[in-house]
Amino acid sequence: MNLYKLVHFVTGNFYKLSFGVTVKGKENIPKEGGVILCSNHSSNFDPIALAILTTKRHVHFMAKKELFENKLLKKLMDNVGTFPIDREGNDLKAIKTALRILKNDGVVGIFPEGTRTKDMDLTKAKGGVTMIAIKAQVPIVPVHIKSNYKFLEPLQISIKEPIYYNEFYGKKLNKDDYNELSEELLKTIYGK
Repeated sequence: MNLYKLVHFVTGNFYKLSFGVTVKGKENIPKEGGVILCSNHSSNFDPIALAILTTKRHVHFMAKKELFENKLLKKLMDNVGTFPIDREGNDLKAIKTALRILKNDGVVGIFPEGTRTKDMDLTKAKGGVTMIAIKAQVPIVPVHIKSNYKFLEPLQISIKEPIYYNEFYGKKLNKDDYNELSEELLKTIYGK
């Protein structure tokens, strides 16, 4: 059993025992092919919840590069397929990594607001997520996580229908176009 599967199994059971977990819409995650999981992000526990409670597929997360400065954490993240992104600019290496994973029919987890936030803030919508989906020609599955991660309190995950961007494949879009698409994505995630 590889490290990802071990972490998935152990942590998944811990979450299920610790919280009142409900997951709706699992059938909306494609069982094969490249896909991006996009969720709101209010807690450091969200990536774990997203990866272990929504799918059995291996989710590769983009994570801020600062997390990789801790050697122990870097080793763990490297071993479970998490890769760094520089949130200050256009990180071509992170984009290429995401595209490679998606082209190989993998799953990439991205928090389109780029940071933790309690409520929807459209000014934080990052156009990179829709740009990656369009370049890789894969759907985005919007997910909403609702929890304060307190023992035995509800952890609710709502998985929405995939968003396909077929009409934009092969077209030249600018930064504003991608940002506008990401704003619409955020509204879907938050159910607005």
